[in-house]
Amino acid sequence: MIYFNGEFMEEELCRISPFERGFLFADGVYEVIRNNGKKFIEFDAHINRLKNGLESLQINFNETDKLLEICNELIEKNNLNNSESIVYIQISRGISYPRNHLFPVSNTPVTILVSISKFTPDKNFHDTGVKIILLEDTRWSRCNLKTTMLLPNVLARQKAFEQNAEEAVLVRNGLITEGTHTSFCGIKNEYLVIPPLSNFILPGITRKVVNKICDALEIPFLERNINEDELKSFDELMLLSTKMDITPVIKVGDSLINGGFPGEDTIRIQKAYLEYIYD
Repeated sequence: MIYFNGEFMEEELCRISPFERGFLFADGVYEVIRNNGKKFIEFDAHINRLKNGLESLQINFNETDKLLEICNELIEKNNLNNSESIVYIQISRGISYPRNHLFPVSNTPVTILVSISKFTPDKNFHDTGVKIILLEDTRWSRCNLKTTMLLPNVLARQKAFEQNAEEAVLVRNGLITEGTHTSFCGIKNEYLVIPPLSNFILPGITRKVVNKICDALEIPFLERNINEDELKSFDELMLLSTKMDITPVIKVGDSLINGGFPGEDTIRIQKAYLEYIYD
């Protein structure tokens, strides 16, 4: 069961117009929110980021206060009580015909889709760590908005897969930005170092939680630019995301990090994060 434009329905009954702007132009925003079987994790933070994206794209949708009720009902309708799950929320500008780059008239209804699926985190990665590759960041200049315009991310993630890597971390003008679907950071000289937020970096929800965890663990949280060439000098590296939790990076291309093993501080942060998730 999904929620589509005001109705709960079987997903195979959902029909989207070929003139829907999310389909034609990727003219929309989305969020992915995790439920641990008892509650949603950082639901309000996700919705606030969604609202910021809607406002920035000038998409008129003022019913975000109803989304929690919709998500909870989808859990019930899909029999996912007491199971981990992932909710996907997408809001796009709606239908306009004929196809036109200009916004449709102001009273055009938006298109809203909410779906849910059972989720099983890959905890093997927590123990073993993963390989990443570095690729040029070819995305647009508003990466701080979580829009559905993800083709560069898709192509980079596919290239990582083809090179037996779990993620592609992106580089712009020699500086690390983020992964295709993750935040990226590392430990150097006992500091957690992470690229500063900018229009090229999504304000990650997991990143925000890790900032608080670092305060509790007395690990200094340092926002500064990370040069691509200095990665080999980091003591530890890690990926942060709603689906991947805190995942150690043990290999960048052909270069091992921390001898190919998850680092001590990464494991500490990971443990504290999982305790937060399942509290």
